[in-house]
Amino acid sequence: MDLLLQDGELAINGDGTPVILTGAQALLQRAIILLKTRQGSLPGAPWFGSRLRQLPRTGSRHALEVQALALVREALVPLPEVTVYGVECTYQPKRDQLQLAIQLKGDVLDAVLEVKL
Repeated sequence: MDLLLQDGELAINGDGTPVILTGAQALLQRAIILLKTRQGSLPGAPWFGSRLRQLPRTGSRHALEVQALALVREALVPLPEVTVYGVECTYQPKRDQLQLAIQLKGDVLDAVLEVKL
């Protein structure tokens, strides 16, 4: 069970209580938080997060996807109930933005996450 975060804030129901996530929704939120947090940015937990921001913006798409897959799997080690099956990368040079489509599976989870870096 987790509390829903939206734009870095707790999401609140109409009655003023926090929105609660369970099952696949909670697992997806945990995965997103791990992937979007820069590894080493939390002083008390230097292992937490991912090194995805270190991905190169040059080179072949295949090489980028192989490296991205390894980094996603590394970041999601704290979630043993999630298996990463693949990563597709799209780079938008005008925005200097890398977008990852990450295929995840688990006992209560079958999803594709979109992560923009």
